[in-house]
Formats: sequence, structure tokens, C-alpha cells
Amino acid sequence: MTKEIELASLTRKRENHRSKITLVTKRLDGLVECKANWCVVEEEMLRLEAYLTKCQDVQEDLELLLKDGEKLQHEIESWVAFESSVMDVKAKAKQYLQQHKDTESLEAKYPAPVGPNLPRWTLPQFSGDVLQFASFWDQFEAAVDSRTDLSNVTKMVYLQSALAGEALDAIHGFTVTNANYPIVVEILRERFGRQEAVIEAHVLSLLKSDRWEKNSDGKLRELYDQLNGHIRALSVIGKDISKRELSAEDILLVLFKQRLPYQVRKRWEQKMLTDGRNCDHRLDLFFEFLRVEVEIEECTKGAPSLGRHKDSPNVNSRKASQWSMRERRDNVQPRDEKRSTAAALQAVVSINQRQLEDEKRGMTPARNATGHNGRLVTASSRRETDAPPEPQCLVCGKTHPLSLCPTFIATPVEQRWKKCKATRLRFRCLRAATAYSPPFYRSLVDQAYCARSAQCRR
Repeated sequence: MTKEIELASLTRKRENHRSKITLVTKRLDGLVECKANWCVVEEEMLRLEAYLTKCQDVQEDLELLLKDGEKLQHEIESWVAFESSVMDVKAKAKQYLQQHKDTESLEAKYPAPVGPNLPRWTLPQFSGDVLQFASFWDQFEAAVDSRTDLSNVTKMVYLQSALAGEALDAIHGFTVTNANYPIVVEILRERFGRQEAVIEAHVLSLLKSDRWEKNSDGKLRELYDQLNGHIRALSVIGKDISKRELSAEDILLVLFKQRLPYQVRKRWEQKMLTDGRNCDHRLDLFFEFLRVEVEIEECTKGAPSLGRHKDSPNVNSRKASQWSMRERRDNVQPRDEKRSTAAALQAVVSINQRQLEDEKRGMTPARNATGHNGRLVTASSRRETDAPPEPQCLVCGKTHPLSLCPTFIATPVEQRWKKCKATRLRFRCLRAATAYSPPFYRSLVDQAYCARSAQCRR
């Protein structure tokens, strides 16, 4: 009887402890979920440990009093299930406390800056100027490249957004991937960060500095800042002028390269990139390169090419083009182009009719289209056989061109215009025109005749 009373007492005591443990675990779980103060969570953990220790002692005494195997097995399984649920809550609370400790350690390692909030830092833009690459890369490296919490894809996106112009074209074609980011960075450094290119750009900027004609304090300060900036930039990259690190060879090479033709300079740059990077005497290498170029130029100058002679197609085509231009100027049909007899006869008849009408009106004497022997006279045959008639002045009646008439020259300009319009003279050669065409050229024959005049050619 005493054993049964003791067993019942232990059972009630165990149930009381289990009820307390259940309430504490629920409270602890709620504190972790709402991310409460870590001190409160830690206190609840200590109280849970105390209740759990007392409950374990009562459970052990209870198991010692049980003699029935089935009841003992049932009590053990029930206790293990209860203890497992408590362990889950304890693990959750321990993880929460560990995260808090990690955060405190990070804050201790990287303390928050004390002071006013700084303005937002915007990334600089780089468009391909070699003098600005060092400054651009230092800022980009501090803002993006040195950060360990960013992936290479994110860094490449930031890098592309900061490039423009020639710099953006240099990395065109590279997709945004983790593997391409270091390749793109190496390309930019090789393209715009080469020390030789930077030194050359600084030297050219110093040599091409503008001279101010007027004495102005603002302009003089600008000139001082510009020159001093280039000198300091050269000192930073190891070319301090005061320490004679920038030699005369560096300056002379920059000057000599500027005087080379474009193609020769391309060959020199190719030679420097392949053979001259580690060369100590670059000026001697330059003169050796220039000597070879001069010898090549002298050897190929004036050397005739095989298969070309004086009657080569180029010469014939040039002569043909000159003859074509002469024919267009004189408005004469080309030699190879033969007009038919009917077309030539019709042209001559129309010309004779126009000249007869002009003779009736008293403008010009009629000129027959046939020669003295009855041959048809075309524009080309007339140029070869007939000489132009002696011009007769329409103002004074003497035998000299109107352009040489002293009376006409002494006349005011307005009256000259009126005289030319009244007598229907060409305004360029001052010769009589036919009645059926504009003031300059009246027909094919008149056009060829006028083309031989010195006034028309001018």
C-alpha cells in the first residue's frame, strides 16, 4: 500500500513539472518568433533548464518503482516524446541567441561611423580618356570591385553602367557572366591603363598647352593648375621630372612619333608592342626602324612594274578621258559616233532655213551649209576647213570684235545690257544669235562656233 501511495505521489509531481515545462516552452517559442530581447530569451532558457532537471529526477524515481514491464515501457516512450518536443524549442532558442552573438561580433569588428550622414556616392563615368582611367578605376575599385558581398555578375553590371564611348566599345560582345568579369577588367587595364600610353598623353598635353596672349590672373591660374597637374600625375606613375625619372628619350620619342606618317606609325607601334616593351634603348630602336623604312622607300621608288608600258590601259583610258572632255567642251560629236546621212542632211537644211530667216531680218549674213564644191559642211568639217569670218562691230561698223570696241567699252553698263538685248547678242561672247533659241547657244553649229571663242572659254 505504501508503494502505491509513493507511486501516485511521484506521478502527480511529474505531471506538475511537465505542465510548467509546457508553459515555459510555449512562451520561449513565442519570444523567438517575435525576435524579442535576447536577455529575456536567455532567462527563459535558464528557467526551462531548471524545470526540466526536476522533472527528470521525478521521472527516474517513478521508473524505479514500476515493476510491470508494459507500464514501464509506456512511461519511457511517453517521457522520450515529451523530452523531444522540449529539445526542439531549446534548439530554436539557442540558434536565435547564436545569431545575436554573431551580429554583436560584427558590430564590434566594424563599428558604425560616428558623424553626419554622407551624401550618396555615384559611380564615375569613363569614356576612353587614358588620363582619366587611373582615377576612374580607383573609385570603382573602392565602391564595387573590392566588395566581397557582391558577385561578379553584379560587379560587371555596375561596370557596364559606368562605361561610355570608346571604353564601352572595347568590351562589346562580352555577356554578363561571372567568368567574363575578370576578362573585361584585364582588357580595360591593358587598353587604357598602359604606362607608355599614359606617359605619352601627359607629355603631349604639356607640349600642346595653349599660350595666353593677355595677362589675366584667371588664365594664368588655369595654366598653372594644368601644368602642375600633369607633372604630379607623372610623378605618381614613377616619372618624376625633378628626380630625372622622365628622360629626354621619353619626350623625344613622343615628338618623333607625331611626325611619322600614319601607316609608318602603325608599323612602329606594332614593333613596340611585339619587340620593344622590354627594350632599354628605345630611341636607338626607333632610328633603326626609321632607317629600314627609308631604305624600303628608296628601293621601291621609281621601280617599274612588270607588264606595264607606255601604251598601258591606264594611259589609254587617261587619253580617252581627255579626248572625251575636249569633245564635250567643243560640243562636237565623237569620232567613233557617225551620224546617218539623212539625219545630217535634215540638220543642214534646218540650219540653212534659220540662217535665211535671219538674213531677211537683217541680223546676220546667210551662211550656206554647203561648201564651194557642193559638199555638205557639218560642224566638224567646218572646224577643220573653214576659218571663222572676220567679226564686224555692231556699234561702230568696223572690223573688230564688239568686246574690243572703244565706243562700246566707254558706254555705261546699263546701256551695254540694253544694246545686247536689243540686238540679241550672246552675253558671254557678244556675237549675234539666231532667232529660235535662248541668249547663250542657239544651235549645234552656233554652239561649236561659240566654243572656239576666247570669251566663251573664259
